[in-house]
Amino acid sequence: MKRVVRLLSRYRRSLIALAGTVALGILLVQTVPFARMAWGTLTGGPGIGLVQDVRHELLGQPPFQEMIAEHERDAVRRHRRGEGASFQRRRLVRVNLTPFGLPGFYDVFAVRVRTDIVDRKPYTSFLARPGVVIESNSAPFFSGQCESSVCEWSIRGLIGTVYQLLDWGLVTPYRLNVTEMDETSSVSIGTEPIATSEWAERSLALHRQGKGRSFSESPVGP
Repeated sequence: MKRVVRLLSRYRRSLIALAGTVALGILLVQTVPFARMAWGTLTGGPGIGLVQDVRHELLGQPPFQEMIAEHERDAVRRHRRGEGASFQRRRLVRVNLTPFGLPGFYDVFAVRVRTDIVDRKPYTSFLARPGVVIESNSAPFFSGQCESSVCEWSIRGLIGTVYQLLDWGLVTPYRLNVTEMDETSSVSIGTEPIATSEWAERSLALHRQGKGRSFSESPVGP
C-alpha cells in the first residue's frame, strides 16, 4: 500500500493532467458539435441530432450569417433586374471550430447557397457537407494553424491516427448534409455526400410550397 501511495505521489501531476485532458475531451464531445464529429466515426455514424447541432453552430457565427444574407440580397437584386427567380452559387466561408467563439482552429467550408423567389418572397437554402473522411490537405492545413511545434506534431499525429483507422475500416467515414431545415438535411455514411442537384430539387419543391426561410430584410417588390 505504501508503495502505491509513493507512486501516486510521484506521478500526481501527470495523473492530474491526464484526468484534466480526459475531462476536457468528454466536455468537448458533449458540448461542441465539431468535436462530437470525431466521436460519430467511432459509433457507426452520427444521427440527425449532430446535424441540428452543427446547423445551430453555423447560424450562430456572424460570417456565416452574413454570407447567407448577402446571397439572398444578391438574388433579390438579380430578380429585380429580370435575371430569373432562382439563384444558386458555391461560396466559401471561414468557420470557427473552437468552442464558445474563442479564437483557435478554423476551417473553410464550401457552401452551396440557393435562393428562390416565390410569390414575391425570397426563400434561401444552404448546403454544407463537413465530415470525417480522408483528405490529403487536412494535416498541413490544421497543423499550419499551430503556434508551437508540439501543437503541430500533436495535430498531425491525431489526424494521421484517424486516417489510419479509416483506411483499416475500423471506424466509419461519413458526411453531414447540413441545411437550414431537417426536411433537407441528412447523414451520408461513406465518403459520398448528397448530390447538389438532389438538394436543389428538394429545396425548390419546398420553397414552391411556401416552406423555407428568409435570411435578410430585402423586399422583392411588386
